Amino acid sequence: QSKGAKRAYVELLKVVANQRRQLEDESFTSRAPAKVTATMREKLAGYEAELASMEAQYSDVVPRAIDTIKADYCRIFKLSASQKRQLDNKKFVNEAAAQEVEALRASHAANEAHLKQLEAQILG
Repeated sequence: QSKGAKRAYVELLKVVANQRRQLEDESFTSRAPAKVTATMREKLAGYEAELASMEAQYSDVVPRAIDTIKADYCRIFKLSASQKRQLDNKKFVNEAAAQEVEALRASHAANEAHLKQLEAQILG
């Protein structure tokens, strides 16, 4: 059960990180209807409460430094998503210097690897 609980925790952490990323994106929140962002904020609060509940319920399987891991995960998730959007932007890729694109690809790959390391810390 502890492995399944850890996996569920990691999946929920991904959802929280993505919701935070979207709600912190001013270009998204300025265009989205207020009802949509309000619903997202409500869902985020529920997801965060569920994370806290899981942390309390599974304190024996959740790493002690979980607050630091969560903060790092959310920060890196946001950065990685931003890098992916840039790399998916054909105009940027075509107009940017090749070195800049390769540096961004390398940084994105490093961030994705770091996310996997944080997930592994949680999964133990």
